[in-house]
Amino acid sequence: MEGAEFEEYIAALFRKLGYQASVTQQSRDFGVDVVAKRGGERIAIQVKRYSKAVSLGGVQQAVAGMHKYKCNKAMVVTNNYFTPGAEKLASHSSCELIDRDGLAKLIRQTQKAGSGNSSERLQDQKSAQATSSNSVVIACERCGQKLRLAAGRRGKVECPSCKALFFASTY
Repeated sequence: MEGAEFEEYIAALFRKLGYQASVTQQSRDFGVDVVAKRGGERIAIQVKRYSKAVSLGGVQQAVAGMHKYKCNKAMVVTNNYFTPGAEKLASHSSCELIDRDGLAKLIRQTQKAGSGNSSERLQDQKSAQATSSNSVVIACERCGQKLRLAAGRRGKVECPSCKALFFASTY
């Protein structure tokens, strides 16, 4: 999932949570990728799809952009974690941080609500499982047995219950 796709995904996730959410323009977004509104709450969300921890720059962008979009709350959502500096700045700036574990919780929360069609639920399930650890939990397509695969696993995998074979690289 590329950065722009991740932004769209986060906006869709907030819509499932009952917000009106829209993605801002790609360039000159003033540090805000998604604006989510519900009741009197307006959240300026900076979305970071990173392979490393998000630094304090992400928090600075969200807080600065919050005023541009007339929001009363700033938030940074990432598929990774935050540096100690980012956490410290966020605590002093009233900026909420959602790391990979928090994101997995949000995804599971929308799954419990049963919202979305089956392909959306499957994407949510894969995202939650991939973000929560270095492994992926899948269900055998034949018998439904849960299997935990190491991230990046390739090759054939056999279900221990029904002996069905499938390729791990498709997950």
